[in-house]
Amino acid sequence: MGSKINDKLKGGKTPLLEEFRELEKNRAFDKILHKFHSIQEQLKDITDRQSAEILYIVAKAFFVNGNLDQVQTLANRIITWCDKEGIADLSLRVKSLEGVCFTAMGEYSKAEQIYTLLLKEKEALKDDYYKILMNFATVAYFQGKLNKAKELYEEAYKFALQKHLPTDQILNNLSAVLLDMGYYYRALELSNKVKEIKIKNNDWHGLVISLDHLTLIYSNLGENNKAWESVLTALQIAEEKKFLRELAGIYSVKGLLEIRDFKFQEAVESLEKARVILSKIKVFDILPAVVFRLTFALQQLNKYEEAEIIIKEMEELSAKIQSYFLVTYTSIARGMNYYYLKKYLKAKRIFKRVIKTTKTFQQYRLFSETLLLVAFLLLLNDKVRLLKRVLKFGFKNTLELKLNHYFILFATSLMLFYLINDKVSLAEKIFKTLIVEQKESVLPDYSKEAIELYASYKKYANKFGKKEVQFKAYTLLFRILQDSTGVL
Repeated sequence: MGSKINDKLKGGKTPLLEEFRELEKNRAFDKILHKFHSIQEQLKDITDRQSAEILYIVAKAFFVNGNLDQVQTLANRIITWCDKEGIADLSLRVKSLEGVCFTAMGEYSKAEQIYTLLLKEKEALKDDYYKILMNFATVAYFQGKLNKAKELYEEAYKFALQKHLPTDQILNNLSAVLLDMGYYYRALELSNKVKEIKIKNNDWHGLVISLDHLTLIYSNLGENNKAWESVLTALQIAEEKKFLRELAGIYSVKGLLEIRDFKFQEAVESLEKARVILSKIKVFDILPAVVFRLTFALQQLNKYEEAEIIIKEMEELSAKIQSYFLVTYTSIARGMNYYYLKKYLKAKRIFKRVIKTTKTFQQYRLFSETLLLVAFLLLLNDKVRLLKRVLKFGFKNTLELKLNHYFILFATSLMLFYLINDKVSLAEKIFKTLIVEQKESVLPDYSKEAIELYASYKKYANKFGKKEVQFKAYTLLFRILQDSTGVL
């Protein structure tokens, strides 16, 4: 049997290699792995390029299914053989996959080293060059270098257009970056375009990822029905196709929607499912957000001891992997636990330490959204003085750091707070700031609504009219803070 298979692998494009390529084209990853297991004894030694190409396809299938150990094992075998035989192009592609694997494991410095070297091989990579740009952009994204990630994705998009290569994955990833930068409508436009391409191509794996992004965008825009429709569709597909890493991500997003709907026990169940899957497949890139959401949901159920156990596990893990996401999320989670236990001074020290050690845009984003989350909780508990301090602190820091999206959020929230408490002169100062901002950029709808409320408040001379505006201002403030807790 072995000799027959080896004979099939010799020469040009063999029927066996073509069979694997066809399965990959149809994203039939389970079938690829099933086929591999039936012949793996005959492929234990790489005899020629054809067998190396098959193992490369198998390695990619293992990655999609979350088996990173197998990916690394196969990648090392292929690279060793290719370097020995002088087959540069395949070696470079497998090294790129190795970089993707390091990224998923949270080992960003190793991934960055690989892609820095690969970008110097533009001629040898040929059309695969744009994939290196994409993978490097993903590393930059997880390092919190959003502007760099955006630039790399845009460069990859231009290269792909020039070479008439597929652009859907680039647009999908760029949409995720724009979402984190607060450009929701641009992100929505790109994600819907990607969704249409994935449906047309019957690309179920890509469709799941695009639906995941769409869920977050719709949620941030307050379109909750569309958000739930997207996440449940994605969940059904991921479960049927056994896309484990994506399934964990979808459970995480489902948990987020449940938190925003105040269904905390349901959120705990969804997020525990996500954590179990990630632990099983040893993927850490999305674990920080999963565990932070889980601790928050537990805190809402007054299960502080359970939250503390998870926080300690996060601290231990952060010492093992290179993920500033995990460090930042852990610090914020501990600060929140102190807050709920009414240890306000300890919570304050934690938050101050976070902002002092913050170096990247993504860390500032996490901290800004944590402040918005704290503000939302203070509003719920009618802690007026503390709420004012948090909003002023956020307003001041986002202005100094030039975090435009978050500055507008804090400015709008602070103006509404002043209106609610009849501090018209203070509200007017913020109003003038927002008017200036409106001339320089397009304000989001909630800011325009707040400006209209301020103008209405100024018109009313009687208390009844002002009270009506104050109620609307409170409702809008509640909605803004609830929808802006993206740190979850």
